[in-house]
Amino acid sequence: MKKYNVEMGVKVVVAMWFITASILAIDTMRASVEMEIQDFVWELFKVVVGPFLGATLAFSYNRQLQDNRRREEEEAEIYGAAASIQSMYSDFLRYRRGIHDMASDRELFYLQFEGVAPVWAYAT
Repeated sequence: MKKYNVEMGVKVVVAMWFITASILAIDTMRASVEMEIQDFVWELFKVVVGPFLGATLAFSYNRQLQDNRRREEEEAEIYGAAASIQSMYSDFLRYRRGIHDMASDRELFYLQFEGVAPVWAYAT
């Protein structure tokens, strides 16, 4: 839910930026009648470049947020996989140790199976 709120907020900021820039452009054009050409060019440059700069900053910030979120999700998946592998390896060592302990005393081990031990019992 928070993801959509951030993205919607960025879109609203960009839309407001363009609306504000349009209003400023109209005001600048009206006031430019009395301005010198250098001032007019500078104001026009600010009005044209400003929205693009603001939109670029907003979109780059949004991309950074998404990259951070994706990186955190990938790290969580990696840690989860590592924990699963460690748990499986621990189980394997525990069962291997149990089988080794049972097989260390062969007579008791074979008596447990009543003379017919499984094939894997002879491999120890």
